[in-house]
Amino acid sequence: MPLTHSDLADTFPLGVIANQLENFQVPLGDFDPVGDWEQTYAQVTVGQAGSARVGQVRLRRQQGGTLFHVEYEKPGAAGSLHRETADVTCVADALSTPTHWTLRCETVTAADGKLVPDTRIEKTGTVKGDVLEIADSRARRKLPKPAAFTLNWLLFDVVQRLPREPFEPLRFTLLDDFDQPKPNLTLAFWQTTELLLGGKRVQQQAWEQLEKGRVRRTVWGREGDQPVRLAAYSLLGPGTVPWAYHVGDHGRLLFATAGLEAYVLQPPPPKAP
Repeated sequence: MPLTHSDLADTFPLGVIANQLENFQVPLGDFDPVGDWEQTYAQVTVGQAGSARVGQVRLRRQQGGTLFHVEYEKPGAAGSLHRETADVTCVADALSTPTHWTLRCETVTAADGKLVPDTRIEKTGTVKGDVLEIADSRARRKLPKPAAFTLNWLLFDVVQRLPREPFEPLRFTLLDDFDQPKPNLTLAFWQTTELLLGGKRVQQQAWEQLEKGRVRRTVWGREGDQPVRLAAYSLLGPGTVPWAYHVGDHGRLLFATAGLEAYVLQPPPPKAP
């Protein structure tokens, strides 16, 4: 039986980013999770004052899942902008298993895009037989290739292709940040959730009956919400914060949450006339 929540603020774990989901519209129309697609997610962080948008990531899947492109950016201090760009060659399997990748990290000035000196780092990862080789300009590491493994961002692809019902969990090693092996992780179906999305919080007038007469009070309510059904998956294991991935009925990953961090699917840019 699906869990039904009428109030998003009471829904775990999405309640912590409820203010970021005001007026959120679930994308409609056909979507093929095993085809080519491009999706952008707002990065959200949670603090004492509530949640706030702090960055974004754009993901592009190509050629049947054998190529994956990542563009991540987050504003930094003193008018700077941190950027990460990755290109991954994958196997078209359940985990989008990577076989080769390149990663470039850099900090630029937000105003003109100039590189901040000594901030560029480039790394590569390559599977060579039973060896996983990770290299940058200063060092080269050779690690035993895990029996099953994938990268953080590729999980945004993986969950969109999972059954929306209980299945045998996927067990694998996560290469966190493209180079830190974290073994014994499990990705599994968690639950189906039905909640209301798409509206906004508004002030409403309500009458309260008293012993002698009644009074009108201003209360907070919601308007414009629509029922949405989500399949949720959990990522659990040692050395990593638990993740929850929420996938909509059309197959798109809508929300990913992990502790005080979350990602929210953004609407596609308007098409040029």
